[in-house]
Amino acid sequence: METRTQTDHREASARTRKPGEHLFVALLLLVSILAFFLSYGISGFASISAPGTLPLLASSVLVASALTINREVWSLPSPPPDQSFAHMLTPTVLINFFALGLIYIAILTLLGFIPATFTYLFVATLYLHRQGWLLAFFVSLNSLAIIYIVFRLIFKVILPEGLLES
Repeated sequence: METRTQTDHREASARTRKPGEHLFVALLLLVSILAFFLSYGISGFASISAPGTLPLLASSVLVASALTINREVWSLPSPPPDQSFAHMLTPTVLINFFALGLIYIAILTLLGFIPATFTYLFVATLYLHRQGWLLAFFVSLNSLAIIYIVFRLIFKVILPEGLLES
């Protein structure tokens, strides 16, 4: 029977380095070293009861931890070539919503607030929820009604009119 530490060790040895992880742990080490030098600058190591002793001790632990983490991460195999740091930071959903936001901004001046916002909410709900166009329609309609009541009727905010509404 395997113990938990043996299982953890086997899983850790099978792990590959994530894209960008080596850069992150290198920055972690640099910030830890910076914290050490800044804490040393408080009063140096004049005595055990000096004001900078506790920050110096804490930053020493940071540096030691960062060195250990760096050693472990740099010993891991590189990530597979199909994985990239940019791909991890920009999933498809994020890119699609960025594009949808740009389209919303573009049609806002043409259609006006109400039709543009309804279209944006409808497409976003349809894309994320994937439960059919009827549900997306009613969720968008109710959301737009709440937005209109709160901003136009209660707070008296003038909503943008489009070129087609003028």
